[in-house]
Amino acid sequence: MSEILTSNDAREAILKGITKVLDAVIPTLGGGSKGVVIEQKGYPLIVNDGVTVVNAIDSDDRFERMGIRLMQQVANRTQSASGDGTTTATVLAGELCRTFFENDLNWVEWSLALDHLLSKSEKILEGGRDGTQKTNIIAETFNLEDVALTATRDLDLAKMVSEIIEETGKDGNISFRPSLGGKTYWNTVDGFRMDSGLMNPLFANKDGGKYEKTDPVIVFSSYTIQDFEDITPALEIAVGENRPILFLTAGMKGTALSNLLVNKAAGVVDACVVKCGGQGQDMLNWMADIQAITGGKTFTMPEEMRSIAKGQDHFGSCSKVEATEDYVVFSGEQWNGMEIGEYIDTLRLGSMNTESEWEKEKYNNRISRLSNGVVTVFVGGHSDIEITDKREKIHDAINACGHALDGCVIGGGIALWSLSTSATPHNQSGAKIANAMQQIRKHICYNMGYTEGQITMNNPIHVRIYDPIQVVLNSLRSAVSIAQQFARIEVAVLVEDSE
Repeated sequence: MSEILTSNDAREAILKGITKVLDAVIPTLGGGSKGVVIEQKGYPLIVNDGVTVVNAIDSDDRFERMGIRLMQQVANRTQSASGDGTTTATVLAGELCRTFFENDLNWVEWSLALDHLLSKSEKILEGGRDGTQKTNIIAETFNLEDVALTATRDLDLAKMVSEIIEETGKDGNISFRPSLGGKTYWNTVDGFRMDSGLMNPLFANKDGGKYEKTDPVIVFSSYTIQDFEDITPALEIAVGENRPILFLTAGMKGTALSNLLVNKAAGVVDACVVKCGGQGQDMLNWMADIQAITGGKTFTMPEEMRSIAKGQDHFGSCSKVEATEDYVVFSGEQWNGMEIGEYIDTLRLGSMNTESEWEKEKYNNRISRLSNGVVTVFVGGHSDIEITDKREKIHDAINACGHALDGCVIGGGIALWSLSTSATPHNQSGAKIANAMQQIRKHICYNMGYTEGQITMNNPIHVRIYDPIQVVLNSLRSAVSIAQQFARIEVAVLVEDSE
């Protein structure tokens, strides 16, 4: 039988889950952030990374769980959009939802006020970035080390991250691994990274859901492979050469995937399947770029793949491949620099010959990916907990610095405080939204030891703290979306699980 709550009862039950997340995340906000210890599989994990904390929270109460899931959407959408700002987005969403409920506001006026806030904020921030509108929250000058310091709160890490971004740009290929000596450092090798990963977690052969092999046979397929017979010739060649085989493909299912997993589990083949990034022509571009450094050709139909014979130049290879569910990195001791240079020249020519700004950006991204190699960050620490925490800080700082190249605002919650007075409408909902936005800075100040009477928009904690404009906008968009959806809730229904 279904369980139903209506009106404020429904919103109150869901708000309990939202508040659980809010209370857990607030201490991780800003430069004075504290740690959150999470028990996973019997082991403690200490982090202050917003998205990790949010995704660890659950409840036996299914109404509360609805609220928790809403907050997880905020964190995960913000993470996908910018890789940073998840804590701010989550806290702001929670404060907005709590404000709406506690003040019994009209949901239509509330929703329109949030639309007004978002539209005006975009004009203020984007206008400030391109110089068409003056605003005192745009950082006229800053350096990447300060942006990285905002994310890491560690001078050595901030210096390292700024050096990495200066070498790779915002589209750099960056991977992580533990440092055996305990020291944190980075280096660059020839290689290529793609943000699309393992087709199935069962292909992983390392802890943490990671696949790693040297000298693989690489097979490229632009069609979804369904029949095991399609891949049998390639498997036989790889087994005969005693080498692992990696399929980079549009997809794999049916007997091809099931039989491959069975044969891998039995130790007959050493295989892995990675889904290629993009769709259509974009996917073909990814394959072409990877082939420029690994060799090989793209199979477009089953008949081509079934006719593979040993000795033919069908496959790519590299010194090392590593993949997770999120990315794959192809690394080499030394690529053929002349051939890659010629390939990059053809991309530059394509960029010059198109009048489309969108296509120019695509070409330039591809050139950047191929030109800069793969940066590997070796994360050191005296425990797995310390390494994990440090890696998350570095990862957030790299994302923040990448976005910072397109402009920053003064950080420490000042941008949201300023927008709370300049971008909200002059009505009851606007005033309450402004108050919720100002809570971000207040929480940051509380975490740093400030008292209520010491908190203003301009007290000195903003020195050398910067937030990328795009991160602020993405955080605001995610928070507003959930706050509007929460306000529309009138009925909450629990459907009994079917057997």
